[in-house]
Amino acid sequence: MQPGCFLVIDDDPIATGSISRVLGRFGAVTTAASAAEGRARMSARPAWSGLVIDLWLPDGSGLDVLACLRERMPLAPAILLSGDMAPEAVNAAFALDARCLCKPCPTELLRQFALDALTAQREIPVRIVKAVSDLATRHALTPAQTEILLSVVRGIDRASIVASRHVSANTHKTQVRGILRKTRTLSLGELRDRVLRSVAGAA
Repeated sequence: MQPGCFLVIDDDPIATGSISRVLGRFGAVTTAASAAEGRARMSARPAWSGLVIDLWLPDGSGLDVLACLRERMPLAPAILLSGDMAPEAVNAAFALDARCLCKPCPTELLRQFALDALTAQREIPVRIVKAVSDLATRHALTPAQTEILLSVVRGIDRASIVASRHVSANTHKTQVRGILRKTRTLSLGELRDRVLRSVAGAA
C-alpha cells in the first residue's frame, strides 16, 4: 500500500506528538499549531491522505479550518478532535463529513483512520475517472471536454489546464461552454460537485 501524507493541526505538543507517532507508521506527517498555519500547510499540497484538526485552536475554530478543507478537498478523510466535544460541534463535523474523536485519541481508532485514508487514497482516483467517464458518455462529451472536466474534478486550476493542453484561452472557454450546454449546468464548479457527490456516495 502506498504511504500516505497526513496533516495534524493542533497546538497541544503532547497530543500532536502522540497522534504523529501513530500516523507516522502509515506515511509522512506534517504538523501545524494554529488555524493560519494549518491553512498554509493544507494549501502547500494538492492532496492529503488524511487530516486531524483540533476543534479549539489559538487563532480560531477547527471547524472553520475543516470548512476550508472541504472547499479544496471535498473527499479528504478528516478527524475533528477535542477534549470537550459539544453536540453542536459533533453535528457540524458530521455535516462536513468528518469523524469526531475526544482526546486523548485512542490508538486503535487513529490506526483505523489511517488505514481507511490509505484505502481511499488508492480507490478514489479510480472512482473519479469512472464517474467522469460515465457522465461524459451520458452527455456525449468530446474527449477534449472529458479531459477538461476530469482536470477540474481533480482540483487543477484553469491556467494549468490551459497550459497543459496547449490551447488558447478562447478555445478553452469554447470547450467549457460546450460542457455546460451539454450537461445543462451553470458552472464547472457545480458539475465538479455533482461528480464528487456521486463518488462519495459510491464509497
